[in-house]
Amino acid sequence: MVGIYRRVSKDEQALNGLSLDNQELRGKELAAKLGLSFKVFTDAGLSGAITFDKRPGLNELINQIYSGDITIVFITDLDRLSRGDLIQTTLIQNIFRENNVRLFDLSNEINLNDINVGLLTDMRSLLNAYELKKLSGRIRTVLEKNIQDGKAQGGSLMNYGYMKDKNKMLVINDKEADTVLEIYALALNGKSTRAIAKILNDKGILTKRGNVLTGGATTIKGKLLTEFLWADVMVHRVLTRTIYKGERLYKGKIYTNIPALVDATTFDLVQDLLKNRDRFKDTTNRHNFLLKGLIDCKICGCKFYGKKGGNKNSYSCSSNRNSRSRTGKNCGSWGIGIDYLDALAIEHILNLDKLIEGVFADMYDT
Repeated sequence: MVGIYRRVSKDEQALNGLSLDNQELRGKELAAKLGLSFKVFTDAGLSGAITFDKRPGLNELINQIYSGDITIVFITDLDRLSRGDLIQTTLIQNIFRENNVRLFDLSNEINLNDINVGLLTDMRSLLNAYELKKLSGRIRTVLEKNIQDGKAQGGSLMNYGYMKDKNKMLVINDKEADTVLEIYALALNGKSTRAIAKILNDKGILTKRGNVLTGGATTIKGKLLTEFLWADVMVHRVLTRTIYKGERLYKGKIYTNIPALVDATTFDLVQDLLKNRDRFKDTTNRHNFLLKGLIDCKICGCKFYGKKGGNKNSYSCSSNRNSRSRTGKNCGSWGIGIDYLDALAIEHILNLDKLIEGVFADMYDT
């Protein structure tokens, strides 16, 4: 079977026309010419500098090479496999050689056992690395210049309440600005991030993604989403990012050449509220437990978990929750009070130096 590996970043597609569909079409032509079936492996929008174990498509291709399902690989160019990393390129080619996989590109078959071909491949990898470093340097320079000029960064999914104008300058999005002000007002009135998110959803106020993709859909982590609701973590971002008081931090420098949506006094006051109120968290968890995952049950070996609320305020064996013990049964162990155990742990931490001195004293006494 022919494994057609296709990869493209948005920049490459725009510059070189190496679209995913184009790469797949060329691969299918080769499979038809060889009279073999094919399977397509895709990494869309992923850099060739990323290691193959972090590229789902290439990782799956290699797994099927090891299983013997794929015996021929087609790529439009060698930098589809790896770009700018000689070690990575060599590793992938060794995998192909060890599993007797034939490699084809747009021109013809690449003989991986030919030392001359290997030399040319290594030289191309080094040139790719050089070009990649030059490109990265240019990108960093452009990004910093854009920040200095007050221009917008990224695509359409920028910070809620902002947009870019025809000159790519960062400006206030009037449609979303009122919602930002409402979020800050609700926070100042004591509403939690979760409560604020619920209020926005009940009112039918769209998130940034919802505004950009109104009537559409997108795929995130393999799931097709058509509805985009506010969550407490999204509200937390609006309340904590300094861009909302007109400041952007880049490479240790603060730039104040962008429009503010709230005044500095309001922003700083909200930060104090976030620090001092347990109800505001940058997470969906209501409580942070000091000893979470650190206590083992002596009866069944399961981990203890923390539970607060109602008449519960203890660390308990996870076998007491949905029968998660190794035996599938509640082991019957008793819980331990959170306040008592946390205080005991803190006391020992504060006296750690004395405990260490005691250990050494015992060693010398013996």
